Order: sequence, then C-alpha cells, then structure tokens
Amino acid sequence: MQKTYSITLIIIWLLYAPITIYAVETDIAKALPAPACNEDWPMDGKVTLFDKDTLFDHINGESELYFPYGFEALGFARYANRNNPKSAFDADIYKMGSLLDAFGMYANYRRKDDVDVNVGAEGTASSSIRTGIL
Repeated sequence: MQKTYSITLIIIWLLYAPITIYAVETDIAKALPAPACNEDWPMDGKVTLFDKDTLFDHINGESELYFPYGFEALGFARYANRNNPKSAFDADIYKMGSLLDAFGMYANYRRKDDVDVNVGAEGTASSSIRTGIL
C-alpha cells in the first residue's frame, strides 16, 4: 500500500492570498484550487462533496461535532507531490452556518502550543493539523 503523508486542513487553507468570504450560494467545490494548488502539487482525483447525511463517511467519529455549529457542506481534495507521489496532503473546506460557527469549530481544534500561521484572519499549525479561518 502506498504510504502517504496526510495533513488535514480544517476550515480553509490557501497558498495564495486570502480569498473573500463566500456567499451562501457559493459552490464549495470551487473553493479548492483546481487542478492544482501549485504546479508541483496537482489534485489527485477530483473534489468530493459531503453533506449532513454523508459527512460521517469522511470523518467517522467526529461528524456530530460539526452539526451544532451549522455545518452545511464539506469539500475535500487530495494533492500529491508531482516529484514524489507518496507525499500528499488532504484539504477540507467546511461551509458552516455563519462566521461565528466557523470560528467555534476553529477554536475547538486550535491549541495554545500551536504555532501561528498567516492564513486568512487567523491560523495555527501543529505536527498533525493546520487550521485557519477566513
């Protein structure tokens, strides 16, 4: 089995300048950079969408945590390194009911010993997870 190194990104991640806040009508699949996040990191496959009925298929064991925070949809994509396909990361973008709901989920995952990163309004990074909120 091919070993990949996955990093789950909660709420939103970007290698580019921060994007504007999406309106309710925005297609969550379009929020992920396609066909690549940069030329060396193409998307492996296509964007997969999850809703309230299918979120469990993606995050078994934690899906219920998102519902009180107004979860609406999740867009998921995997990006693999062109030069080393065993090196990959996962990107998850959650569409929540409001900015306050999104911040509630972000706050749930950040820890005081995480490193601050320059992503959107605020972001943090640890050895296993990168989170940010726009």
